[in-house]
Amino acid sequence: MGEDAYGRVESGRLPAGLIEANESISTSRRTSIVTAVERAGPAVVSIVAIFQMQRRGFSPMSDDPFFGHFVVPRLYTREEPNTGSGVIIDDAGYIVTNAHVVQLGDYTARRIQAVLTDGRSLSCTLVGVDVMTDLAVLHVEGEDLPVAALGRSDDIMTGEWAITIGNPLGLAIEDAQPAVAVGVVSALGRNFRRQQGSRTVYRDMIQTDATINPGNSGGPLVNAFGEVIGINTFILSESGGSEGVGFAIPIERVRRVADELIQYGGPRRGWTGLSVIDITEYVAQELDIVNRLGVLVNEIDPNSPADLAGIMVMDVIRKINGEVITSYPDAREALYGSLVGDSIELEVEREGRLIPLVLHIAEL
Repeated sequence: MGEDAYGRVESGRLPAGLIEANESISTSRRTSIVTAVERAGPAVVSIVAIFQMQRRGFSPMSDDPFFGHFVVPRLYTREEPNTGSGVIIDDAGYIVTNAHVVQLGDYTARRIQAVLTDGRSLSCTLVGVDVMTDLAVLHVEGEDLPVAALGRSDDIMTGEWAITIGNPLGLAIEDAQPAVAVGVVSALGRNFRRQQGSRTVYRDMIQTDATINPGNSGGPLVNAFGEVIGINTFILSESGGSEGVGFAIPIERVRRVADELIQYGGPRRGWTGLSVIDITEYVAQELDIVNRLGVLVNEIDPNSPADLAGIMVMDVIRKINGEVITSYPDAREALYGSLVGDSIELEVEREGRLIPLVLHIAEL
């Protein structure tokens, strides 16, 4: 058989050289990212939470300068949807998502649906919510549920590939297939102070430049092995859109909170048996304390975790989990959100010596 003007074999088959080139290209296209998405993607679900919200209605007279103050606002309720993402973490049908996907302020979703990548829409039962860590667990009944592989938090490396999977378009499209964005792990161990009035605290967060948009909330952050290493939660943005500064809750914390919610229906609150006060100028003078940074231990409950850790009244706590403590609010923030079983590393000053201690949080 001869070749035509384009070098093609008359039978329609490509020359051997082009076949080898195409095979090489196909191989290069199947990167670890593609494999990771194929592994994790089926377990990602779109969450649609329906809220019954109370709204305030006004009549056209409300803005009237003379009669407006006589108009009584009309209260009414209406259903409003909120969308997010989630990931199936075991074959019993448990799904992890963010608390703010299924709870808005004082309102909890009346109905929740999980839409799987195969198109199934399953009704969810709300197992539990932990506003403090911004996590929630849902449960669905279904056959052959895809389950995500969960990774570890202690071997994540800054600079490694990071993949966000979720549904950033919410209700804008009907396609159940999740969207994928790729970046790297930008930083680890990011801590954020609570905003005034908020009960949520974010500790040891994973920072990534992989795109996180509102609908991605509750979806997984995945490594190159296709393992879930975090739950995408929020972004820092001046424009309101993704600017490459997103944060995910580490999977180890997700596991522990999910176990608490599944087993107890809510998080058990921790107990330290420890009471501290600020080192005021008066206290510093009375006790001859030169460095006023830190907090003073003024009370220890007998047989409490603090007592068992070896903490003593009059100790000055200088560091908590490596964070320098300057005042009572610092100490409160450092311990806020601790779960039962957490081990807290302390550095206390006693009679001029710095002593490392470990405090194990017990159930209140």
